[in-house]
Amino acid sequence: MAGDSAHSSATMADAGLMPHVRQLGASLLDHVALRMELLSIEFQEEKARITRLVIGAALAVALMIVSLVLIAIAILAVYWDTSSRTTVAAALAAVFACLTAGAGAFAWVQFDRASALFTSSARELRRDAASLSEP
Repeated sequence: MAGDSAHSSATMADAGLMPHVRQLGASLLDHVALRMELLSIEFQEEKARITRLVIGAALAVALMIVSLVLIAIAILAVYWDTSSRTTVAAALAAVFACLTAGAGAFAWVQFDRASALFTSSARELRRDAASLSEP
């Protein structure tokens, strides 16, 4: 009988513990779901930002190309009847080559730069870990 009483008190302790364990599990799942939602929102925001950036950059590049071609045509038209038209055409080609090199270097730096994607989520997870490690 003494063994039965010890066994039944252990079972009662387990039964009293199970709701708390379930509640803890549910809280953890809610927390993970919230963090995943935050990651999803950050990803959507970054995707929208990159889309706007690409559209704006493509429009700026297209308009810049048209402007540069028209400027080059205007400069050549001014020097067309002179003996230095070949020099002017070569100078314009050199200017365009330098601009292309500069734009390429700028693009290289931008692609090499680290993204800030998921920094808010990482910060929140570090904060969560710190609050869980505190006694």
